[in-house]
Formats: sequence, C-alpha cells, structure tokens
Amino acid sequence: MQKEANDQILGDFENLEIPKQDSLCLEVQCCKNQLLALIYKNNKIVIYNYKTNTYFDLESEKLLYSCTFSHHDSFNKNQLYLFGQSVQILDMEKQVISHQINTEFTYCGDSNIWNEVCAANEKTILLWDIRQKLPFNCILAHSMQITQCKYNETGRYVTTTGLDNCARVFDSYGTDSLVTICGSKKTHTTSSQFTKDSRHLIVSTLEQPLGLWDWVECNLVAQYKIQYQNRFFIRPVIVYDEKDMPKAILYPNDNNQIYQFNFLKPDEKPLIQQLDQFGNDNPVRLIKNDDDYFIFGKNEIIRCKYKF
Repeated sequence: MQKEANDQILGDFENLEIPKQDSLCLEVQCCKNQLLALIYKNNKIVIYNYKTNTYFDLESEKLLYSCTFSHHDSFNKNQLYLFGQSVQILDMEKQVISHQINTEFTYCGDSNIWNEVCAANEKTILLWDIRQKLPFNCILAHSMQITQCKYNETGRYVTTTGLDNCARVFDSYGTDSLVTICGSKKTHTTSSQFTKDSRHLIVSTLEQPLGLWDWVECNLVAQYKIQYQNRFFIRPVIVYDEKDMPKAILYPNDNNQIYQFNFLKPDEKPLIQQLDQFGNDNPVRLIKNDDDYFIFGKNEIIRCKYKF
C-alpha cells in the first residue's frame, strides 16, 4: 500500500459564498469571465460570479444533466449550453433560456471556437451550428452509452469515451473513427481530452492507470498510476507552463486526494494532497479556470491556487 502523504499541491483556500440549495449539484463549469455555472438535480441553474460575489438563478422546464460554456473566443461568448431532455441555450446577458433544440436525451457536450456544439445521447454525437440552430453531422460513435465528448483546441476533432471500453477520435465533419483506443474488457473508459497541441490524448478509466496516447500513431506513450477506483464524473486536469507545454497532471480520486503527476516523468512518484474537509463519502472534483482552481463536493465549492 502506498503511504499517504499531504503534499501542498493546492493552497490559499477560499470557500465561495454560493447560495445553498436543497438539491444535489450535478455539474460545475467555469469560464474566463470569472463565472461558475452550477446544475442541480432539481433542474435549477445558478450562474455565480466569483469576482463580484453576485449570482442569478433560474429553473429549467426540462430535465438537466450537464452543461458547458460557449468557447471564450467564439462569437457567442455569453452562452451556456444545457444538456439533458433537450439542448438549451442560456443567454447569460439576458438571463433567460433563449433557445431550445429538441433531440433525444443528451448526457454531455462541448463547444468550440466556430460556434459549434457536439452533444452526446446514448450512442451518437450530434453536431450543431449554433448560429443557424441546425445540425450538420451525426456520428454513431459507440456501441454503448457515451460518457464524454470533447473538442480539441482548434475545434476540428472530437474525442469520445463510452461504456464499450473505448476512446475514439472523429473529424467533426466526417463519420468514421480516425482512431479507436480500447481499454480493458473489465472496466469502462470515463473521459479523454486532447492536450493543447492536439497531439496526445489523456484517457482515464474506472480502474486502470491514466493513459497518455499519441492518437495519430495509436501508441500508448505513458501511464500514470493512481490508487482507488475512479468515478465517471472525476476528470484529470492538465497544467501547462508559460510556453503552453504540459508539465503536470492533477487528478482526484475516491479517497479525497489530489494526485500530481510529472507529465514528462510518469514513473516518478506522484505528490499527494489529502483533502479531508469534504469527508470520505463524497469524492472531490477539480476544475481549472486560468490561474484559479476549484474543488467541490457535498455542494460546497472552494477556490484555491496551484502552488507550483
């Protein structure tokens, strides 16, 4: 058993004064204008500005599951895309749901710089031109339920994971998988994301180590080993240096710990920080917005700083 440590990876903790809700928080997303979006099980949406400590909330008539902000460099900068019983567009300036796209139940999605949105239902991903409110592609991506879909930095490629134990990469204007990365038959792939240069994928599963893949060559470059089973909603965070080169991977686990892996030295012993303030029944999750990091669990969100 690996000895537990308490390395100081994150610090300067600040508990955000977000109004308490009577429902479970399903999703938290952040964007570059210091906004947090919180989706609750009772279909309530809270938009919180952590710089000004102000917020507004509203309730959706449709069942909600997840959300994503519009790309910070896109034309539609002030929108939040809501996924669930339909795809909805929240106009954050007017504070109203301005449009609804009727489709099958969508579990997750992402947006790119070209004002396009990919939304995943059971096994397919739908790609929409948000300006025209029209779909332009539909891809049968997996043989079982999709667990995540994410664009690369340029918005051309989409990576998906599913319960069929595979991660895949698609051209958003094509239909065939460019590469398929298969995990163990005994576990599920839960997330994959491109590095900023789009050369590599970080693929996580429920039980296996994090995998760094050269997806163009379909070659496993490195593995980062973590204790305790991982869950579907836990995602790794890649930390970049001033030249936008990856230098570390931060990854929460089920024991309320944050692991820090050296990106270039995967065999190096990771740093581990214990976060007991959340208790052991709700594993923490981690998201990043520029220099701000947020950890959350039990409906509490704590803003903090990376110490390296």
